[in-house]
Amino acid sequence: MPHSDPDLVEDYSDGLDAAQDSAGGVQSVIEEADSLATGWDDQERLTKATRDLQGSNWLGEETIMLVISFFMPIIGVRLVDIGEVPEDGEWDTWASSKSKAIRLRESDEIVLVPLFDSKLRHWRLLSYRIEHETIKVAVYDSIAGRLHLESLRPAIQAISQFLGISPQKQLDTYLDPTALQQDNEHDCGVFVIIHAIYIISRASLPSSASGSFWRAVFRYACNLQSGLHPGNVDELTAELDSIMATTTEAAQSRRDQHDRQEQPPPDPKILDLLRAHAAANTQSERLHALSQQASEFFKAVALIQYRVCQDVSEIALMRQLSEVGASLSAEEHGHLMRRSALTTFVSDGAVRLLQRRKEAMEALERGTKDFCARVKAEHDQAARAVGDVMERVRAAIRDAAEKVEEAKVRAKDAEDEFKEARDKMKNAEEKARLRAGEVEAAKKALADYESIITGSV
Repeated sequence: MPHSDPDLVEDYSDGLDAAQDSAGGVQSVIEEADSLATGWDDQERLTKATRDLQGSNWLGEETIMLVISFFMPIIGVRLVDIGEVPEDGEWDTWASSKSKAIRLRESDEIVLVPLFDSKLRHWRLLSYRIEHETIKVAVYDSIAGRLHLESLRPAIQAISQFLGISPQKQLDTYLDPTALQQDNEHDCGVFVIIHAIYIISRASLPSSASGSFWRAVFRYACNLQSGLHPGNVDELTAELDSIMATTTEAAQSRRDQHDRQEQPPPDPKILDLLRAHAAANTQSERLHALSQQASEFFKAVALIQYRVCQDVSEIALMRQLSEVGASLSAEEHGHLMRRSALTTFVSDGAVRLLQRRKEAMEALERGTKDFCARVKAEHDQAARAVGDVMERVRAAIRDAAEKVEEAKVRAKDAEDEFKEARDKMKNAEEKARLRAGEVEAAKKALADYESIITGSV
């Protein structure tokens, strides 16, 4: 048996210890990987999730858990399904009825728990962050103002018991003020997934999000798990185009209605140009907002991809170390393998799972990057269109102003002509009055003359 390098043996042992400590137990990691892999390969679940994500359908627990699992790393974050929740609010009874609590691994930094409120028919996301003796519990609620934190504490306490958190640990519970807000009554499940993705990626939440946009992205992700075919990018593009067109048409309709309520400009040409400018400006604003959301999603996907690549690299390193272990002495090999079977940890299933997840993240990154580039190009084009329309509006206004000035000049000339005609008429009237006086004087003189003649006869 060839003698092995003591440093290599020590590195190998340290690597095994680190893998076991960070994973919190080989078997639990493999069970989680198998569970996720089974979910990904279930075409029926993927088909149902794709169907649920269409239109304004409400999302159920299965779809929410499945889509979040696409973005889950093996280490560092856990997604926990607590099953059915009590409709009567008896959380103590619910917790005691659970036959087995889920033991949290020491290395878990974050535990995500989607929570359904059966009374309000509303989804929220709980995030348990383990920090020494304190557990920080953040509540992400996409409809602000409907939740009193005190009413949620029994559920948080019961779920903490279910998660195996010691009663001695302090729970620091708070409503996260940065939680995204939905603008309808049916996207709460979608926003649970969005919040989970940003928590997993460690990225800051954006200021707003479009439920329709994210539904299209999540359907795209479901299609990726079904086969990673290039046509999905075109499908996503068409889907987003439809969302953008619908939103733009609605905004334009509101603007048109507002225009009808206002007194329209007298010149139809200017009115048409103003409407064209409003439409171009609406599209530009929509494209800008959509581009921002796509960019934010791209950042989150890139961060998740980086973590997945780290997982893949760690698995590959463990494989290399296991191959080195074959050349060690029996005593050295036994020392290295005393805690668990390394071959289980680096099983083909786990490697395939991580590799598939890495490919999915890369495909999402490519699709999102392409879409960002296309939206930016369309936004630039719309911005140029806005500039062109504004220039045409300014030209039309200048033309109208020139015509107004010309009309003023013509009106001034007409006014002068009118004054001149009026003065002539006054002069004519004065002459006519004088002539009439002369006629009257002549008539009187004639009458006097006739009287004199008559008297002499």
